[in-house]
Order: sequence, then C-alpha cells, then structure tokens
Amino acid sequence: MPEPVPEWGCVMAARRRHWKEKNGRFWARLSNPQRLRPAFGGKSELLEPLGGDLRLADRNHAVAVARLQKLLDGAAQSLSLFSDADRHDDAHRVPKTDLTEEIATSLLWDRFATLLDDDTAKRTAMPTNDDIEAEREKVFTCIEASELDASTPISEQINGYLDFNLAAGARYIHEAARKRRL
Repeated sequence: MPEPVPEWGCVMAARRRHWKEKNGRFWARLSNPQRLRPAFGGKSELLEPLGGDLRLADRNHAVAVARLQKLLDGAAQSLSLFSDADRHDDAHRVPKTDLTEEIATSLLWDRFATLLDDDTAKRTAMPTNDDIEAEREKVFTCIEASELDASTPISEQINGYLDFNLAAGARYIHEAARKRRL
C-alpha cells in the first residue's frame, strides 16, 4: 500500500550526498579518511566552494565531488609508495626508494613527452583547411540548388550549416582551450 501524501501535496526531497550548505553558500564536501589526513594538513573533510546560486551549485556539484575524489585517490596512491612497515606510523614514513634528481627529471620528461604526443594526436585529428573548405562548398552548393533558402524550415537550415560550423569551429575551440591551459 502506498504511503499517504500529506494534505498540502508536497513530499520531502531526498538529502544530497557530499553537500554542505551554510549561510546561503554551498559546498561539495567529502569526508577525509583518518589515514589520509596528514596529506591534507590534518583536515577531516575536503570542501570545494560552489557559490551562492543553488541552481549553479547543483549543476557543478558532481564535477566538484569528482575533483575531490581524485584528490583523495592521488593521496591514497602516494601513500602506497611507502613501505608497509612504516605505514602504521604516519609521522615517520619512509619512501621505498629515494627520489633522486635523475628519477624526477626522467619522470618529468616522460610526462612532457606524453603530453606532446596527446597534443599531436589531437591536432592531426582536427579538420584541415581543405576539409573546412569542402564543407563550405557543400553549403554553397545547397544554397545554389535552392535546397537552403529562407523558405526552408529552420531545422533543415541548421543541419545544412552544421557540418561546416563544426569543422570550422573545431580548430578554434582546440586552440582556445590549449592557450587557456598553457
């Protein structure tokens, strides 16, 4: 038998997980396990501010929680670099191997090479100027053949220009994102 609904017709919403609200401000919140607290200055919880706008905070909440979980995962992985014998005493942990300048330099260059390879792969996947020009010619061919004009429904007009806009915009968006990261 279904649970009766109160007379005023509303049902209480479920409580959000990993959510903190105080004084009209919102945060993504994750509890920090005891064993990882030294990595975060002894903090028992990790917070990421989401702002004061509930709709925007709700929209950005899942991404913020994912970022916090990634931080915790990174701390747990770095903790696994330490020997099992020293794991019980967080204050006196000793790495399994010393991180020498040569090892650090090698790791840095490996990471740099990986980033360069990824960037090169993305750039080669981008449409060339010839691809963009071919899409542009398709649009002009459709216009000349009267397939796209003012009497054409707007959805068909959008579809006619879409491939050209995607090809032309892909390089611009990739370059803007790359500059922002740099």
